[in-house]
Amino acid sequence: MFTEIKRAYFRIGFRCWCGEEASSNEAYMERLIKNFEAIDPETGFVNPSSVVTTIFTRQSREKAALADIAEVLKLIWNDRIQRGDTTEDSLGVCMETRQSEGLVGEALYAQVAADVVLFQMASNTNLYAALSWAFIDLLRHPIHLYVVKAYAYIHQTGSKC
Repeated sequence: MFTEIKRAYFRIGFRCWCGEEASSNEAYMERLIKNFEAIDPETGFVNPSSVVTTIFTRQSREKAALADIAEVLKLIWNDRIQRGDTTEDSLGVCMETRQSEGLVGEALYAQVAADVVLFQMASNTNLYAALSWAFIDLLRHPIHLYVVKAYAYIHQTGSKC
């Protein structure tokens, strides 16, 4: 269950901070999850030896992960531009804010990636707790679970029942 909650947390968080494309494109999701987990300080708590690696490699793994997150965001943003998509979401606001500060090119994407990581980490604890309690409540109330499953079915199939 922890794995599913964690995946749901990532999907919701990346949808919030990186746009709908990040949560609906599995290739983007996998890259973002892998990279976020390379940066996440939670790893240091669970595996203290990873902190030593981080120190001795001068954060090379974390820097590479942040650079790849920037690359994913660049792909998402460039795809939006090509499609003429003017979706107003957190990614768009962050891009516009950083552009208004004069950032362009790789510096722009690097800063937006750093912002996204910060937002995702800041929401980490509360979202985990909220999702965990929501799942517990669903397990304790089978009728509510049935309603959620019915909604998911309707949403996935486009059914009008």
